[in-house]
Amino acid sequence: MDDVARMIGYRPMPYIEVVLVLHHAPVCVGVFLFHVVNYKPLTYNSMYTYPLWGEALGWCLALSSMLCIPISGPLQTTALQRILHRALAAPDHSGVGSTSHGVLGS
Repeated sequence: MDDVARMIGYRPMPYIEVVLVLHHAPVCVGVFLFHVVNYKPLTYNSMYTYPLWGEALGWCLALSSMLCIPISGPLQTTALQRILHRALAAPDHSGVGSTSHGVLGS
């Protein structure tokens, strides 16, 4: 929810957080699946049917913006987890990789 707070300037109410987290994704996936199941070729004035390559190009353009969120979400989460893991890890004082000798190594 930090991203939403940065966008709107304040933290949303808990109810809005629950709706965004639990309701928003299934509704978006449901709308997309409904469209895929009820797919009909695109026509103009019920006389001209657009070619398959034209529809494929349109879908590629549409999916290029729609897939950014589901692809970057897990990547952002794993990157954040790696950063937190490294930041919160206990320091290694075993002496491996460190030099306890003086400047000249004596």
